[in-house]
Amino acid sequence: MRPLILGAMLCVAFANTGLAQPAAPPVTGAFITEKVAFDSASRPLGRLQQRQARERGEDPKPTPGDRIEAYLTRPQGNGPFPAVVLLPRCNGFTPSVQETMPQRLASWGFVTLAVDSLATRNVQDPCANAAVDRFADAYGGLSYLAHLPFVDRSRIAALGIANGGRIALALAEAQGSAMVVNPEKLTFKAAVAYYPECANVSDKLVLPVLIMIGRDDQWARARSCEELLARRASDGAPIDLTVYPDVRHSFLEPDYMAGYNETAAEDSLRQVRAFLTQNLGGSR
Repeated sequence: MRPLILGAMLCVAFANTGLAQPAAPPVTGAFITEKVAFDSASRPLGRLQQRQARERGEDPKPTPGDRIEAYLTRPQGNGPFPAVVLLPRCNGFTPSVQETMPQRLASWGFVTLAVDSLATRNVQDPCANAAVDRFADAYGGLSYLAHLPFVDRSRIAALGIANGGRIALALAEAQGSAMVVNPEKLTFKAAVAYYPECANVSDKLVLPVLIMIGRDDQWARARSCEELLARRASDGAPIDLTVYPDVRHSFLEPDYMAGYNETAAEDSLRQVRAFLTQNLGGSR
């Protein structure tokens, strides 16, 4: 697909979400957006599966990943740029996440791969469908970005929204890279999680993490994230946590007016920019 060169005054609608689209916050600078596809990471077979395959006279092979669609947004120029794998909520993209967030990141000098785990699989009930392997999709996106000439493979982060934020936290756990076939030993550099549920996250994370959640979130518990911070292993990577008082779920996304909070959203974006710049650096 031919790339689209977009400026601050242009907007492209990639998907019909059925939601009213509010005015997007201003984004400065030109950027390039295109629809792309990549292979989700393969999953290694467990010991029992390997033994069963050998008993059948088969050579044990990893479970291959699916072909995944995504939207790639990048600043103009040759780079190499730092990059972000963007993981939306389980029910898919909202315009503010699919369009405005990547544009904002591009204006800061970051390439963004917004991963659509649902379109290729034609998932009808995504939030209830455990078969959607978003963890492997994230690693597939990491590999895809790492092989682009304008991306610095050593400076790639994950940024997740809601359920995607929980995936971002899983990527920060020590056992993460061992759960997929990763011959090049690629790793994320940092992770950002918007209003995730933090229960059952490992005490020891290997990536610096930024978590932002509302105190009155009706879907994820801010307390679970405070408990994660309290029990964090002293030798683990740092966790930055912001709990916004009187703020509900979806405070980043004006598509969900019942939860959107402009003050919290803008403060969180300032934190994201500072966090990514600290951990990934800027354009070179």
